[in-house]
Amino acid sequence: MQQTCPAVHADALRAPRPLVSGLSACSRSSAQGGIVARPDRIRHAAWVRWCVYLLRCGDGTLYAGVTNDLEKRLAAHRSGRGARYTRGRGPLRIVHCEPARSRSAALCREHQLKRLKRRDKLALLDTPAARG
Repeated sequence: MQQTCPAVHADALRAPRPLVSGLSACSRSSAQGGIVARPDRIRHAAWVRWCVYLLRCGDGTLYAGVTNDLEKRLAAHRSGRGARYTRGRGPLRIVHCEPARSRSAALCREHQLKRLKRRDKLALLDTPAARG
């Protein structure tokens, strides 16, 4: 029996809003008045690939995260603009990455990984599939 993922983020549960000519529902009625579409209301393109990753911090701890651009996200972590947890814990190294079909699926998997005990996360890294 497959377990369902609990609500981890409000955006993951919200149904996508239909767009007309690239404008959100808020600005569609006022489009003639020159209001521009809000970027936070525009959906991601279908080709965006999401992934869940595990970082090993310099102090040996593990951090789980979600992104659609792993290189950019790792650079943000390393420069101190990423998650607060990783600031000052360098050097950071990606030890696990797995693709997800959507942002929602990635958030669910991240939640599953964060609920695992450390020994279970390390066991995940020891599997042949996780080694690459």
